[in-house]
Amino acid sequence: MAFPSEFLDELKFRVGLVSTVSKYLKISRKGKEHQGLCPFHKEKTPSFTVNENKGFYHCFGCGAHGSIFDFVMEIDGITFPEAVEKLAHQAGMEIPKLNQFEQEKEKRLRLLADICELATTYFQKMLRDSRGTNALNYLTERGVNNETIEIFRLGFAPNDRDGFKKFSIHQGFGEDDLIEAGMLIKPDKSWANKNSYDRFRGRVIFPITNRRDQVVAFGGRVLQEGEPKYLNSPETPLFSKGRSLYGLYQVLRANRKRDKVIVVEGYMDVIMLHQAGFKGAVAPLGTALTEQQLIELWRVSPEPVFCFDGDAAGGRAAARAANRALSIIKAGQGLLFSKIPKNQDPDSLIQGSGVEAFTLVLNESVPLSEVLWQIETKGQYPVTPEAKAMLQKKFNEYAKSIKDHSFKKYFIDHFENRIKGRGTYRDFVWGSHPKERTNYFGERKDFKRTLPQIANFRREQVLLATLINHPELFGEFEEIIGRLEFSVRDLDILRQQVLKTLAQEDKIDSLSLVNDLIDHQQGKLLSAVLSDDVYIHAGFARAEKTLDEARQGWLDTYRLYNEEHLQLQIKLTEQALLDNPSSEVMDRLRALKEQQPV
Repeated sequence: MAFPSEFLDELKFRVGLVSTVSKYLKISRKGKEHQGLCPFHKEKTPSFTVNENKGFYHCFGCGAHGSIFDFVMEIDGITFPEAVEKLAHQAGMEIPKLNQFEQEKEKRLRLLADICELATTYFQKMLRDSRGTNALNYLTERGVNNETIEIFRLGFAPNDRDGFKKFSIHQGFGEDDLIEAGMLIKPDKSWANKNSYDRFRGRVIFPITNRRDQVVAFGGRVLQEGEPKYLNSPETPLFSKGRSLYGLYQVLRANRKRDKVIVVEGYMDVIMLHQAGFKGAVAPLGTALTEQQLIELWRVSPEPVFCFDGDAAGGRAAARAANRALSIIKAGQGLLFSKIPKNQDPDSLIQGSGVEAFTLVLNESVPLSEVLWQIETKGQYPVTPEAKAMLQKKFNEYAKSIKDHSFKKYFIDHFENRIKGRGTYRDFVWGSHPKERTNYFGERKDFKRTLPQIANFRREQVLLATLINHPELFGEFEEIIGRLEFSVRDLDILRQQVLKTLAQEDKIDSLSLVNDLIDHQQGKLLSAVLSDDVYIHAGFARAEKTLDEARQGWLDTYRLYNEEHLQLQIKLTEQALLDNPSSEVMDRLRALKEQQPV
């Protein structure tokens, strides 16, 4: 059901965000905002903020964020229309009545949705039927487990001309309605057999849902030889391919924990990433990413990660997405791009090399600006004035399509400085040997050589999270953490700011420390450090843990971090010795090895 924007604005004004949140939890005023314990995750130190003027809530602990409607939907587990109706009842406002045309349209959409739901249950049943044995075997061989099959409601369409048609008509639906829902195909007049027939036949079925988990369309993969390999529902009153994303509802559910949103290319990539623990995976439906899909992604995450297949087509898809984003991107939004190894996709990478390999891919993501730089320079830095002028002209052309004035200014400044040699992008291949680094469109090297760097980056986050949640430990660990230099520049800047604040503020509590870091523009990185992605590896870092638990966990983590860092230094020095077999490098290697624990 659609609601007039004027009605929604008036409703938000009448009920008030602070007033609504206060009915569910205790919040108190802190400056321009209100703060309290987050209702979406367990915590002892308040990290949940409510900003009435800006109209949103945000938790710096778990990342929960949204409007008054999002809050009610999340906390009550209801749909958007239900949230609007509940708040309208509280405010004594009458829901605008639909006119006759709108009522008929709403009734029609409900009918089509009922057909799609019936089709989903039919396909699910067929998958478990004897006719679906090959389809079930296909999914099993691809590594899909039963729980995932149920979560995504996967099914099978038997290779019958009119199996679903007969079933659905028997259930009381009309042929014209089934055609409009995209489930039947009406033959051309030139065909001898003019009877309509099932669109999906002999295919594994992937139901496509909207934001409310309502099935609106289907994708089907052929099991035997045949074309097309993948077949989608046509455009219908319920379904627009350019506005839909496969897996979106699962992402919205997962994003209560603020999982990283990952854009991949296919149904199976989404499914296998979800099964492997990456709950934020979505995919466009066989088309180039549209502006509407980008806007939808930014509604879920301010900086989604694009992870396309490691082939030429994947590179072209990344370039198209980067170009398309420029005209609609705004300050506070961004895109990251990850590169899968050549001739692989996320599914095959996880199956062959494990979750750690895909984690490394994500951690080596580069921003939109870097992708554009690599597209235009092809890895060759401009040397002559002519080359620099030509490159500047190309980036000025890009800038013409940017509508957001703030982003446009920084975009131009960034590339002007880079072309003049005053700034470069610092990639996120932490501590890797320079010879191992490649640009976004190049081939990826051996993952296993850099997997330890993932572990140490996570340990750096754990060390910081523990200290932020338990600032009382600063006196004990000040000297140790003061000597460290974290592997990622932004994380090291956060480390330095934590040290500076704790050194200046005697007996500061965790909430005050968090607020100070936010005031120093560290909020985004802080959300990543104080997140379930970190706590799942180190429960002792949580604010609710005792000081003794936090202290012991911090010391254990530092010991492992120190040992791993030493091993990385030894490996790099050994490599350097091969490149430059000098006595100086040999002495350094010997000194490092003497530091190894006995």
